[in-house]
Amino acid sequence: MLAPKLTTLAGGPRPAGRVVVCLGDSITHGQVSADWVGQLQARHGQSGLTVVNAGVDGDLAWSALQRLDAVVGLRPDVVILLIGTNDVAASAGPEAAQAFRLTQQLPADATPTLDWYEENVIAILDRLARETDASVAVVEIPPAGEDLASQENLKTARYNAVLRRLADARAIPVLPLFERLAAMLPAGHQPPDRRSISRIGRSSVRRRLLRQSWDQISAARGLVLLHDHVHLNDRSGAVLVELVDPLLNAAPPARRP
Repeated sequence: MLAPKLTTLAGGPRPAGRVVVCLGDSITHGQVSADWVGQLQARHGQSGLTVVNAGVDGDLAWSALQRLDAVVGLRPDVVILLIGTNDVAASAGPEAAQAFRLTQQLPADATPTLDWYEENVIAILDRLARETDASVAVVEIPPAGEDLASQENLKTARYNAVLRRLADARAIPVLPLFERLAAMLPAGHQPPDRRSISRIGRSSVRRRLLRQSWDQISAARGLVLLHDHVHLNDRSGAVLVELVDPLLNAAPPARRP
């Protein structure tokens, strides 16, 4: 079952019943990654709960912040924030930063750094606290490839440490996606080099033309959890579903008068 998109609901009537908004990037959008948001909607749609997909490919935390009006406008009961994969990628160097400035229309003076990520996540969390009654949870950024000792994953760990600190200071739960996925990698796992795979393009061809599952695409590439070193396959998507699911079963908090 497809979850409704934020863009189709923005400005219209609020869905009846409880509303859950999943805010993030392509890992949440679910077109080139396991559709964990759609799986949650399929599980809970019959109970009158609407799970809204507010994922946009390529988004940084700053980009998600720019879309927060539409999220607030839905008066959500729950917001799940999964953002940071592209922030880590954009901080790789000047060329990466410039590419994201162009594709995401970032401010000309914006420099994608850990400090800037922190600033934008703070703005998202604090605005949700001020302007909604939603229960908020943040999800750890998943591994940047399956080599946990890589520079990309060492950097991802630093971003996740900031995310946990910000959430802990606000008594917001952190869903340990990175930790759970890292524990699932087999001992001695030697993934192919990230540069050896033409990633998203080839995955899309396999998915659309060959009708392969994300797990099948991963296996063909010697990967376990990420079909292109970035996006979740079915196995890791199921982990995320199980992390989020208890939050959707919890009783909603009382709304402000």
